[in-house]
Amino acid sequence: MKTITKQQLIDWRACDEGLQKFIKQTNNTDDPVSIVSLIGGENKIDDIGWLARELGLTNQLRWFALKCARLVEHLSTEAKECNDASERYLIDKSDKNREVLHDARHNAIATYSFSADSAASAATCCKGYIGAYISCADAAWNANYVVADVSIACADKCLKPKINELLKEVFA
Repeated sequence: MKTITKQQLIDWRACDEGLQKFIKQTNNTDDPVSIVSLIGGENKIDDIGWLARELGLTNQLRWFALKCARLVEHLSTEAKECNDASERYLIDKSDKNREVLHDARHNAIATYSFSADSAASAATCCKGYIGAYISCADAAWNANYVVADVSIACADKCLKPKINELLKEVFA
């Protein structure tokens, strides 16, 4: 289990808002705190994502994004194809898989742009998630995109508990 201390956050120059959340959530302790205990509390998903990147958990973030994207891939064929291409690329970062991922990502983006309104309104519980499947493709290219895209997905409470559980796996 991974832990973090207030001093580490200070040393890494955490934003003031993030540091204050940590202090509030941990009663200002100087002792190491389980990162998993911070998920779903005062911190937003982008705070936890920043922490994962600081700890060098980039690959885990990529897999996290893919798992989140799998939660909504039923919304379109292109989403599933993009997720499958992302998974192949995460397993084997060959030039061929990179090309397939690139094409799948562009197809997913085109579909997203064309059908976001109708798909979002059709998905009663998961409105607002239509763009989440793009996060996995972006994640395969660059883990820094993960947190912003998944933050959008977390805006709806429908999948937030599941996403928090997936996020805990990053720090397992």
